[in-house]
Amino acid sequence: MSISDKKNNQEKLAAQREEEQVDQRTRKTLNALLEMTRVLVEGAEEVPSHGDDSPEVRELATRGVAKRLAELTCSVLGCERLSITAIDPETELLRPLAVIGLSPEQERQWWEEQQQKSRFTDTEPSTARRLRAKETVLLDLTQPPWDAYPNPYGIRTMLVAPMTIREHLVGLISLDYAGAEHSYTGEELAIAGAVAKLAAIVIERERMLYLSEKLRVSESSLRSINQQMTDLIALAHDAIIVRTPTGIILSWNQGAENLYGWTAKRAIGQISHELLQTRFSQPRRAVEALLEQHGRWEGQLTHVCRNGAEVIVESRQVLVRSETGQSTAVMEINRDISDRERLTRERAEAYARELSLRTTKERMDEFLGIASHELRTPLTTIKGNIQLAKLRLKHYLREIGQDAEPVGGDLEEVQTMLDRAERQVNVQNRLIRDLLDISRIQAGKLELNLEPCDLTTIVRETVADQRSAGLSRSIHLSIAEEETLPVVADDERISQVVSNYLNNALKYSPGDCPVEVRLDRQGKEARVAVRDEGPGLSPTEQQQVWERFYRVEGIERQQGFSIGLGLGLHICKAIIEEHQGKIGVESTKGEGSTFWFTLPLAEAQDWEAIQWTSGHPL
Repeated sequence: MSISDKKNNQEKLAAQREEEQVDQRTRKTLNALLEMTRVLVEGAEEVPSHGDDSPEVRELATRGVAKRLAELTCSVLGCERLSITAIDPETELLRPLAVIGLSPEQERQWWEEQQQKSRFTDTEPSTARRLRAKETVLLDLTQPPWDAYPNPYGIRTMLVAPMTIREHLVGLISLDYAGAEHSYTGEELAIAGAVAKLAAIVIERERMLYLSEKLRVSESSLRSINQQMTDLIALAHDAIIVRTPTGIILSWNQGAENLYGWTAKRAIGQISHELLQTRFSQPRRAVEALLEQHGRWEGQLTHVCRNGAEVIVESRQVLVRSETGQSTAVMEINRDISDRERLTRERAEAYARELSLRTTKERMDEFLGIASHELRTPLTTIKGNIQLAKLRLKHYLREIGQDAEPVGGDLEEVQTMLDRAERQVNVQNRLIRDLLDISRIQAGKLELNLEPCDLTTIVRETVADQRSAGLSRSIHLSIAEEETLPVVADDERISQVVSNYLNNALKYSPGDCPVEVRLDRQGKEARVAVRDEGPGLSPTEQQQVWERFYRVEGIERQQGFSIGLGLGLHICKAIIEEHQGKIGVESTKGEGSTFWFTLPLAEAQDWEAIQWTSGHPL
């Protein structure tokens, strides 16, 4: 055999061996692809769940499928290491599924790194764009910018293939040959891309299985929830009505039966606003337009029940639409607020009445103040002229003496008439003073001239004034000898209170019965009490007697006393309370009454001032 023949035979043998290797690699690739197809059709060996359908168990099953795909891909491409990572289609969070070819320590480290919840959007921008464009990318980690990234696994070159479903990127397959140099052929790149698409279909199938199982559970839960909602609607206390957009009643719950009196059998099929004779707070067409525009409406309605009674309801209505946006039904929930509205209306009316009374009272107080001032001015003039006429008459009577007895008798009669006129002027002055005091009290402007004084002196002088008023009535005064009771007070106002008590006692007690005035010390207080033997007061009258304009009905006054306005005791109460004192009455019907008040006693330094002022130093 010649040298050329030997050479030809060697070349034939080498070609034959290369062809056998290609055939063997092709068969291996085909077998791996067939296995991938089987996994796609049948799924990998399921992870036993023992009836547990939790997300954790489903995740283990998905990882089992991914690991089997990773092993088959490695066998096709002959790479050393490979990982599969899913991408969440909504959040683009990276979710690790499988890795092979790492040592146990490296694999543990890889899983820990993948738990950092990184996103695909964190990928280097140009690489991310190429992967989104379904391009298989070859990365040289020894060159910028990748040489700046951590490389704990000693990778030189890495192939990254996008896993896509239609236009959506659902995952990545990353593979490398450890630290060895490897030149990736076009065939390897094509196979990697094809495997990635196949793997995407497998992973997506697993995800859809999980979603379908979850949907079945959701449908079951939804049926349960719907049943519970139906039961709740039936049992609800509020009236719940489902009707068509034109008003035909489709559903009528127990609450509606209880509120309106119509049974569901009688109500269903009727037009709701005709059955219930609905009165809207605004035109019905406007309500329907708002419901159509916004999908909901809230407001008050007035309905007529089966028995003819009207109810006011707080209505909430929701429009139900089909998938095409067509209005299909209206759910209406009506709550009876008749009692609430009645109470609100009654409160509003009461407030209006109170406001009107307050305004009337303020105007009345203002009128009393003005009228009192206006009336007091002419009375002061009248009283002054009467007193002047009395003085001149008295002087004239002294001059004529006994020489003109007939004329003197006439003049004395004139004197009597002037005395009577002066007493009436004094009565009018007291009435006007009371009106002025009331207006000041109501305005909070009752002024007191407080200074140290002796309550004993005030009471003695007031009783003396009453005795000298010309009435033949007996007033007994009881005060301990040489007893002084120092107080800080307005002596004129306190005298007014004592005088008022005495006037009432004399006015309403029999003319032959004495009135008793008692003054004594009770601890740190001084107490003044006026006792009469009049008709007495009931417990209710004892409470009301201090009110403004109150007069006890059915009690006759003694001759010579005016009726009065029913203001005196109210003014007394205000005066004593302004002095930080107390006021009250003790009475039994038919056995007379005792009106009393107390004042706080003055401190030692105030009493010392009283002594020096009166000219009696200690």
